[in-house]
Amino acid sequence: MRSTYKISSFILLSFVLLTYACEHEQGVGPGGGLEPTFSSIQTNIFTPKCVDAGCHPGNFAPMSLRAGAAYGNLVNRPSAFGHTKG
Repeated sequence: MRSTYKISSFILLSFVLLTYACEHEQGVGPGGGLEPTFSSIQTNIFTPKCVDAGCHPGNFAPMSLRAGAAYGNLVNRPSAFGHTKG
């Protein structure tokens, strides 16, 4: 139960932060309907607003958010901004 809460919280926080972080336009990308899944976040937020906008394209970015790399770079990784409570 606690793990599900953490994943849901991560997805919600990712949606809120990343919608506005890289590209400052409102709305979602080409997928239309945003759903609470990582693949939907990848399709509707990461790829059109972060990767295609040039902020996190891969090779030279601080962190790649390209499809196939984003999940491994974000999920079950320690925070770069502080210590997590355990």
